[in-house]
Amino acid sequence: MGTLFYTKDRELKIKEAEIKEKEAQQIEEKVDKESVQGQLDDCLADVSERFREFSNDPETRYQTSEGVKIVLDLYDKQKEDCFKRFPVD
Repeated sequence: MGTLFYTKDRELKIKEAEIKEKEAQQIEEKVDKESVQGQLDDCLADVSERFREFSNDPETRYQTSEGVKIVLDLYDKQKEDCFKRFPVD
């Protein structure tokens, strides 16, 4: 009888430890995702801020359509680079 109790108690402790480990892993993954999302947001905000500053600069405000296309392509490339560096599921 004592051995059976010991075995069941041990099984419960092992299951509890597994559950706690799984919960800790899920929390860690959530924090990692939030961290990556925050880094992505910061990167995109930086790209947008640089684009806004460039757009408001009197010397570069009036561009030819070709110049605007180059700037927009560069902006899109920088945004894509942010998504590659900080992939979010």
